[in-house]
Amino acid sequence: IRFAPKSALSPNKTYRPFADARTLELARVMLEYVDDLLKPAGIPYYVDHGTLLGLIRDGDLLPWDDDLDLSVPAAFTAATLHAVQEGRAALPHAEELEWTAETVVDSDQNRIFGVIWSYKEDNRLNLRKFAVSLWFMFPQDGQIRQYINSAPDAFFAGRDELAYRGRRYPIPKQARDYLKFHYGEWQVPVKEMSLEEIQNYCPPPRHVRRDYLFGTPDVC
Repeated sequence: IRFAPKSALSPNKTYRPFADARTLELARVMLEYVDDLLKPAGIPYYVDHGTLLGLIRDGDLLPWDDDLDLSVPAAFTAATLHAVQEGRAALPHAEELEWTAETVVDSDQNRIFGVIWSYKEDNRLNLRKFAVSLWFMFPQDGQIRQYINSAPDAFFAGRDELAYRGRRYPIPKQARDYLKFHYGEWQVPVKEMSLEEIQNYCPPPRHVRRDYLFGTPDVC
């Protein structure tokens, strides 16, 4: 167990691993990996946040983004954690990248807010490090609360689909309205945006820790 470093909660997003073409391609493969992991297990999920924005507006992942964002109803937390453990061997380039998976936990309530996959910065493939973030969604007074944001639950009352690279990915209902609620003028590309500038930003819990499901953290 280790506590999340302050840098992990930083609102600044200036690191751009997807500017590297090979790293961007791995991110596309990881989106397929998560799809193959969750759908057969009967776990509903949504492409969300910046990943959703890129796919809808630009037809691809944003080259200035630094992670993949997906969301799962909190009722499927246990099933998701099991699937993540079972799917470890199928992670792309598992031996060369030395993947890790960790949970983001509210230490005060012992609530798991999400699961994050990542890999070693110093890896044998010389790929830039990025995260695949899977956030759990908690219903609360007509809203869906996630780790650092909330939105009306109507956006998650069912799912639409979006075609990308020969697959159909689940996305929130009325996704363009959802993006407007989330980002404001989402049609205009903004390469540098702090987390606090997101329209529906909520402060994270005061005490957060990260518990490793597998893998060894990078030594700083």
